[in-house]
Amino acid sequence: MNYTEIEINDNEQWELDDGIFQLCSDNVVMGVKKLKWRQMAGSTDGNSRIVIKSLPKQEAQLVTGTPAPAKIIQLTNGEVLIADYDMVKAFTNGIKEDYCKLGYFGKGGGEGYVWTYSGEGRLLVSENEGMGIG
Repeated sequence: MNYTEIEINDNEQWELDDGIFQLCSDNVVMGVKKLKWRQMAGSTDGNSRIVIKSLPKQEAQLVTGTPAPAKIIQLTNGEVLIADYDMVKAFTNGIKEDYCKLGYFGKGGGEGYVWTYSGEGRLLVSENEGMGIG
């Protein structure tokens, strides 16, 4: 298991894939977000995800666990991250997630669907177990 520590500032809310939450500080509000049908179809998260936000005017700590090392990346307005598989493990409330058809390229083979992330915020990315990307 690989652990990643995340500092949550008071204007962020993190949405976490199933199974990566390990522990957090006691100054958070935890909840559950019901997923849309398309999100459920494209992942193994079931019908909901854990959502964590720090208490107002406080910074909180969160620790996640993934099978492979994880990295936090910053997405700015106008940028789009496209990911095959379920490589984005968590993201903040400024990010919009969608599961969509590739368009023309999806007609030729493979499953033809990808995850897209747009907006402004942070994402936790990690390869899936057994991929061996490094």
